[in-house]
Amino acid sequence: MRVRVLLVPNVNSERSVSAVGELTTWLAGAGYEAVLAAEDAEACGLPDAGVSRSEIGEPGLVVALGGDGTILKAVHLLGEADSPVLGVNLGRLGFMAGALADDLRDAVETALAG
Repeated sequence: MRVRVLLVPNVNSERSVSAVGELTTWLAGAGYEAVLAAEDAEACGLPDAGVSRSEIGEPGLVVALGGDGTILKAVHLLGEADSPVLGVNLGRLGFMAGALADDLRDAVETALAG
């Protein structure tokens, strides 16, 4: 079974939407299952990657692509799930983010490796 990675973008940020597209392609090529909440997938032009909130389950990793508000949105989407969250600062505020946009792929690889 492939490891599921939940991507949570700031759909109002072109930079975030673009990063989601690139990351989705890279993750699929690396053998991971990249998913987004259905409404985020639609907004990013990736409807096939969309899942309902009840289908999110407990991903192996959650990647929040935006600022602190996007990280909070990711935690809210997870509900009771105990998945690690990697915040990538693409926004104005990034106090909670653990990675910068320039380090996106390396940060995701490191997080997936444990």
